[in-house]
Amino acid sequence: MLKNALEEYKASPELLNIEVTETADDTVSELMMHNMTLIHENIGIELSLDDFGTGYSNLERVLNMPVGVVKFDRSMLLKAFETEEGRIVFSRLAEAVHNIDRKIVSEGVETKEQADFVKSLGIEYIQGFYYAKPMPKEAYLEFLRAHNGAAS
Repeated sequence: MLKNALEEYKASPELLNIEVTETADDTVSELMMHNMTLIHENIGIELSLDDFGTGYSNLERVLNMPVGVVKFDRSMLLKAFETEEGRIVFSRLAEAVHNIDRKIVSEGVETKEQADFVKSLGIEYIQGFYYAKPMPKEAYLEFLRAHNGAAS
């Protein structure tokens, strides 16, 4: 279905990213892993592991899943600003994820201090209220025009 939709709309798979949110159990089914591999390797769509740092997520999952992007949950960033140990763990996890050639999204960035911290770690993508709150499509397009001059 994905491949057909890409062909129908003449869309490039490199422009898409599918977020995979972990389930409540500790295993990723064989079927899910098979489908993720097909989507990534055969179609060329990038996959992201959402909510890293919560639930059952761990580096083993990052290593075993065909994901190119790991989304650090907001709770991890909050811990990094509560204690020095939290900051060290966040920094080392970012380093480890980068060392295995994955990109990172830091979720929940709400202040300049947080944005500066995650930028200092080389984190590729930053998501949060610091930049903008959720908005309807037309407001988003206007936001893009104002900040990039690129929306149409």
